[in-house]
Amino acid sequence: MYAKLIFRNAKRSAKDYLVYVVTMTICVMLFYAFLSITSKYYDPDVGTEYEFTLVSDGLKMAICACTLLLLFLIRYVNNYMLRRKQKEFAIQSVMGMEQKTVAWNFFAETFLMGAASIMIGIFLGVFCSQFRDHPKVCVNLRYGV
Repeated sequence: MYAKLIFRNAKRSAKDYLVYVVTMTICVMLFYAFLSITSKYYDPDVGTEYEFTLVSDGLKMAICACTLLLLFLIRYVNNYMLRRKQKEFAIQSVMGMEQKTVAWNFFAETFLMGAASIMIGIFLGVFCSQFRDHPKVCVNLRYGV
């Protein structure tokens, strides 16, 4: 019964969550792509051919920036959604739903949106991290050839 309510609320609030999902997906995609490129386990031959310490340090800083952006975004969207849903929470409380259940439903709805954006972001991150294996593709994309 509560699962049906959670999915219905998520569909109804999709427009409110759209900015959150898109931004979270982009941040997770960048986070995954940067992390996989800088990992020594991903392709150990790259470090022996070229000196990538400066680039690796820069990418690690970008990973930290993405992490801070994600933390800020999650906090901001949660506060925004709490303000947007105050009337809905009040109606649910008046109808007899316990405060614990209202909070659990909100958590599940936010978790559902976050999980979807993380899965999409990881998929796109895997896709984007593969561009470095094909330098010709990267050069063609850079110069528009």
